[in-house]
Amino acid sequence: SGRLPGLSLLFRRLPDSKGFLVHYSHTRKMPMTYPPIEKQVSSLDLSELLERLGCPQDSLWYWCSKDASSGCFEDWQLRDKGTADNHTRECYSAYTVSELAESLPRAINCKVASVEKSDSGYRELVLSVGKTIIHGGGWYALYSDPHLANKTPVYTQYDETLANTLAKMRVYLIYLLENGLIKAEDL
Repeated sequence: SGRLPGLSLLFRRLPDSKGFLVHYSHTRKMPMTYPPIEKQVSSLDLSELLERLGCPQDSLWYWCSKDASSGCFEDWQLRDKGTADNHTRECYSAYTVSELAESLPRAINCKVASVEKSDSGYRELVLSVGKTIIHGGGWYALYSDPHLANKTPVYTQYDETLANTLAKMRVYLIYLLENGLIKAEDL
């Protein structure tokens, strides 16, 4: 039938004790782990805030309010796009890390009080993202001027998960835009 024998055994994903999916392969000695989807999308609070701020509600995942007929004991549950489309109650986009990363500009022109500012009053700030050893060892996202010797960050956000860090930066960029500190063409 064209199927290779044992192909289904070649790659298996099984949950471990912490809910991480562990990828087992006959070709790898060490299993690869994947965090649960709740750690790969923006939190319910940030998803709701982004919706209130006018972000498009188009994502692969959604936080949906409890459906009484489902028997779910949680107030909110994470649903994929296919099941969220059929959900009649309140839903918010639960943006994935890649969706949030695509929504953030690589660089912004921002009004910054500085002796070194350009004639227009704006400086180009470049986005950096990474793991941090401070703030509990989570993630950071920051915009800084790469031309300054000390590269002091101007706008920084921290969180335990990368998705929430990027969502917080998206919220902050909307604040900067609404207060005239960055230009609309940057977003």
